[in-house]
Amino acid sequence: MNRPFNDPVLFSNTSTPWKFISNIPSGKPLVYCMRRKCLARNIGYLKNQQGIALVLVLWVMVFLSIILVEFAFSVRTELSITRNFMYETQSYYLAQAGISKALTELLNTEIEAVYADEEGKLHLQARKPIEDETLEEETEETPPKRDEVNLGAGSYSYQIIDEEGKIDLNHLAGGGKNQRDVMRELFTKNAATSETDQNMIIDSIMDWVDKDDLHRANGVEGDYYNGLPKPYDCKNGPFSAVEELLLVKGITKEILFGSSGGEETQTEGGLNYPGIAQYLTVWTGGRFNKYSASEETLKIKYGEESLERIKESMYNEYGEPSKKHRSLTYSVISTGTAGKDGASRTIFAVIKIKKTKGNVP
Repeated sequence: MNRPFNDPVLFSNTSTPWKFISNIPSGKPLVYCMRRKCLARNIGYLKNQQGIALVLVLWVMVFLSIILVEFAFSVRTELSITRNFMYETQSYYLAQAGISKALTELLNTEIEAVYADEEGKLHLQARKPIEDETLEEETEETPPKRDEVNLGAGSYSYQIIDEEGKIDLNHLAGGGKNQRDVMRELFTKNAATSETDQNMIIDSIMDWVDKDDLHRANGVEGDYYNGLPKPYDCKNGPFSAVEELLLVKGITKEILFGSSGGEETQTEGGLNYPGIAQYLTVWTGGRFNKYSASEETLKIKYGEESLERIKESMYNEYGEPSKKHRSLTYSVISTGTAGKDGASRTIFAVIKIKKTKGNVP
């Protein structure tokens, strides 16, 4: 009699490992049942690994969060750079607007005199109309606004400086009449130098601009400058900028720009000096406007003994300049400001006015 494959009687005398076959459902093959038991074991193993999956998910979220934060920071930085660039560009063109506004003032054909008031503010005095006597009071000089002039999304400020109110360095170095005394006065009042150092600096300045290679008693020529650790040639020509004085033997930053930020102050170690740069220019060709010069500049140029006499001759009884002097060389410092953070750009320009026929600029 044939028994079914899963008949328990058929395997009743088998070894223990095969006893599980007696539990095989009716009509199911042995292979099927073994697969189900293996699948059950695998499912149990996977249930024990659920914690690892959670850890992996958390790490993926951490990495994604880091990438997201980095991307947000990068975008914010790029936006900030772009915004700053925009504000700097705007401030540059606002500074250009200040230069153009200064040009408009300086090219006014009605200007007949340039002078500085007691506060040092520069005035461009226009010609007064003579047709109607009543206009004298009605047309009082109203200086244009030069500080924080609003334009568009920002503002600009500009300052006009009469370069002819300073002493021309090239004219001094040329060694003209009394120029050596002027240089000595300049160094005595505004730089902490001894008489020996003054003689050396003055001769070295003159040797710097003269065209020969013969040095003065206390001066130096190209052989000295070529022997320095960082050698360079003696120019033997006029100064191109006041800062060029730093190349001359004996001139230091403290002598040129001062040791106290441009003001003479008393300290425990002695006096700090304002420096000589603020009194010098290289643009005027020797022209000098005493009406726009500071009192200290007048002392240096004419001497302290002659200062009161010079000042009395400069103005009439109404406090107006006794002579009409129109300067032809100016420097303009214009600053444009834009943006909430106050991004600013500053432009320095030198303006030289040439007169055409009829003495018109």
